[in-house]
Formats: sequence, structure tokens, C-alpha cells
Amino acid sequence: VGTATITVTTEDGGKTATCAVTVDDPVTVAKYVGKVIAADGKVYKTLAAANKYSTASGIVAYYGSEVVETGQTYKAIAISLTNSERTNMYCGLDNTSCSGSTYGDIATALTVKNGIATTATTLETNVAHGYSHQLYYAAKETTPAPPAGASAWSIPSIGQWNLILKGLTGSSNNLSTSANTSFSASNVNAKIPTGADGFSEQNYWSCTEKDNNKMWMMQFNGSGGLANNINKKNYATQGLRTMFAFTSATPVYIVNYDANGGSGAPDEQVKDDGSNLTLSSTVPTREGYTFVGWNTAADGSGTSYAAGATYTTDDDATLYAQWLMTAMIGCEGMVIAANGKMYMTLAAANKYSTASGIVAYYGSEVVETG
Repeated sequence: VGTATITVTTEDGGKTATCAVTVDDPVTVAKYVGKVIAADGKVYKTLAAANKYSTASGIVAYYGSEVVETGQTYKAIAISLTNSERTNMYCGLDNTSCSGSTYGDIATALTVKNGIATTATTLETNVAHGYSHQLYYAAKETTPAPPAGASAWSIPSIGQWNLILKGLTGSSNNLSTSANTSFSASNVNAKIPTGADGFSEQNYWSCTEKDNNKMWMMQFNGSGGLANNINKKNYATQGLRTMFAFTSATPVYIVNYDANGGSGAPDEQVKDDGSNLTLSSTVPTREGYTFVGWNTAADGSGTSYAAGATYTTDDDATLYAQWLMTAMIGCEGMVIAANGKMYMTLAAANKYSTASGIVAYYGSEVVETG
């Protein structure tokens, strides 16, 4: 985990090449990718949780190496939760050509700025020159607002789509004109949170200018890949997706309480990643039973916690109330019968079953022959 510099020299020593390789902790990446970043700058596992405690902003699609967007350096990319209502790519009034291209061919688009070039600056310049670029306006109209410190909404370049798709699928391959089954819509949608828009095989999703009249388009086309030489003057996209970049966000986890047959369980609590959470001191009630603590499993086979204890695990959890029958407390001297029940008297035990013995001790675990 970290960044290393690798230098390669040919056998004759004539040429050398140096590159930096960054390896990100997969556990850390998993805390972000496929989760929902909200306006409060926190990352929630579900869309419902993000909207309960804040306002969901986008889906974290990539977390790792540096992301360059509009001249700033960020660490991660989030994509919009829904598709843009704009369905056409116009690049100029009256179908005239756009002036200038952004990053040229695909080889350049995938290598400039760590493979993450942006089209935002050029799009804004074209608008200032009198052009009506629907992509630019689609980005500016995207809601809700990103969290503080994030970039503005923009259109993913091919380089940015390269990272988005790799982030959502875990593939190490680069986006290209060749088919990549890792980038099929079904694989990408596996990380899209419930309630957000998924991707369709039929639609085109973004563009980077190839030249004055043509553009590169990211498409799933059944197997994942790029379409090129598409006319930039007017093209139906039917599903534009925008993005913003960010650097810092805090993953959070939800701890739920289940009364497990009782009532009055505490309200759920939110735990920040890397911090400790003091569990609620509120305890549920159940007629005929005494509350003896919480457990991560309903049957008590998981990890136990006392009310008010410290919870340190960086993950969501449901804690189940554990109960002890009130009648079982102080039951020494009672008669246990063959039916597994205890009676106050020997006569009662023999009336309803067959008396087996007198309870001499009830409490902690007793180990006998294994």
C-alpha cells in the first residue's frame, strides 16, 4: 500500500523509463466504492441512510490515485445518482462545429494527467464563444449539490470513465475500443446502490472531443468499450451521467437495535470510521424476562455487548437483545421433570410429568464431559 517509483533500463543501458505506481488498500477502497456520499461529507452504505441523515449527493465510483479536475487535484470520483434529463449532444448552434478539440485521440485521453483529463474547461469556453453545448449545461444543472470541498458537477472525460468503470468493477484493464466484458452494464450495476439509476446496454454515457467534428463515446454495447468518430453536432445519448471529484469523506456505519421479542429498543446510532461508539444505555423490556445484554446474533452466538459498552468495529451491525427468564433466576430448590419443565413441588412434577431431580445450581456455564 502506497506509492513506489520503478525505473526500467534496457539491457544495453541505452534507454530508461521511470514511472510511479500507486497501490491502494483494497479494504479502504471497499469502504467508499459503491457507497453513497452525502452533502454532510460522509459516506453511507445505502441511499436510504444517506437521505435519512443528510442529502445524498452521488455514488462513489472510484477511490485511489490522484484525480485531476478543472485544475485541482482530488482523490475520488462520484457519479450522479440519476440520469440527466438532457438526451441530446449538441455541439454548436445550428449544428455548426465546435472550435478546437480537447485531448485528441484515445491514447492521449487515457494518459494525460494520470489518465483523468477533463472536458469542463473547453466546454465552458465554447459556451462563452456562443456555442450551446448541451453536455456543459447538463453538468451545471445536476442536483443535489456536492459536499463542501468537492469539485463542481462536470462531464466525465474518457480518462475519467476509465477510472469510474475500473472502480465499480474492480477490473485492472483500461477502457478502450476493444470489448471488455468486465465493463458490461450488469457488472457495473452490481455496485450501484438500491434506488439509484443503473446503466443500460443500449445507451451512450459521455464524450470527449476527438476533433472539431467527432467525439469519443463511452458505451456498454453488451460488453463494454468505446465508440469513436461519432458526429459531434447532434447525437442522442438517452442517459447522460455527470460526476464530481472529492478528496476527503468519512465512511459511517449504522448500528441498529433489535428487541428480539421485547419492546423499547434504542434508536439506531451512527458511527464514524475509525472512531469508537458508546452504545446506548437504554435497555428494552420483556414481560417475564430480564435483559442481560446485546449480541450480534439473535441466538446469542455472536459477539456480546453490555448496554453502554464501546463498539469499535468499522461496519454496520444489528444488536439483538438477550433475555433470561425471570423464573430461572433463583430457581435453586425447584424440581426439574422429564418434560424439561421445573415445578415448585415434587408432587406437581410427578403430576404433570416424572420428576427427575432437584435444581441445586443455576448460573454460569457448567462443563461436564466436554
